[in-house]
Amino acid sequence: MGDEPTYLAAAALQWTHLDLDFNREAPALPKWGFALGLRAVDPSMSATPARRDRAATQVLWSKPPEGMRRNLFGARLATILVTVAAGLCLWRSASRFGAGAALLTHALWCFSPSILANGALATLDGWVTALLCVVILTTIRFSEDPQPNRAAVSGLAVGLAAACKVTALAVAPVVLVVGAAALRRCGAARKLAATCAAALTGAGVLALWAVYAFSIGPVTTASGLVWPIAPFPAWWQGLLQQWDVAGAGHRAYLWGEVRSSGWWSSAGAAKRLNPRAMVSSRSISPSIRSAVSSRV
Repeated sequence: MGDEPTYLAAAALQWTHLDLDFNREAPALPKWGFALGLRAVDPSMSATPARRDRAATQVLWSKPPEGMRRNLFGARLATILVTVAAGLCLWRSASRFGAGAALLTHALWCFSPSILANGALATLDGWVTALLCVVILTTIRFSEDPQPNRAAVSGLAVGLAAACKVTALAVAPVVLVVGAAALRRCGAARKLAATCAAALTGAGVLALWAVYAFSIGPVTTASGLVWPIAPFPAWWQGLLQQWDVAGAGHRAYLWGEVRSSGWWSSAGAAKRLNPRAMVSSRSISPSIRSAVSSRV
């Protein structure tokens, strides 16, 4: 089940006690969906104790096997519905280029190995992918008719995507560039451009804040710096926590070397493809074979 028990426990605490701080590195929107699915199939979720170490027991481990399967299905069903809706959004976006393009796009979505793997799990990946499909559709609609109301809808989609996974923030500059190009193409006045920018930003912040129940509080960085007051503080704390974890580095192996830092991009990997690295990687094979043969 991987991360699912943690997400289900966090969802139950979030629904029952509005505990947005537990598992804060995982944004809140998917957990609202998981909680809704859990509540639909298991009303006893509302009796989840406030103790964080008992939440998973309440929704999963205390249940008989059929109860566990039922609760997992309820939480996963939320992801399934979101994934199906995202496919329709993607189809609608591609329909601008013809019925054939829309059909092909939807078929690729339905049979994508990544979607098939993550689109039926109570995890974050299916949700953020689905919301990015909504971002695509709303941004296309804005580019067709650059108006403040469409900019607000696009900002709403970006905010909800950020409420699924912090990496979704990478789409914000893309939306801004596409929007600016659309405004320039139609010769929009500066007042309209400023209004659209304000609508996009305001709607995005408002959407993210609403997911976090309009909470306000302090945010503390790893260095001890304290922001005295900020909207959706749990989201900010989760973002900073993810940043610190990523900055610490993780051991990884590539082309004969083990490192805890660096970007393992395809370009970097190509540069590291040299005789010394190949010899190092090849030298591992005899040692592995000898170790296996000695055990056999």
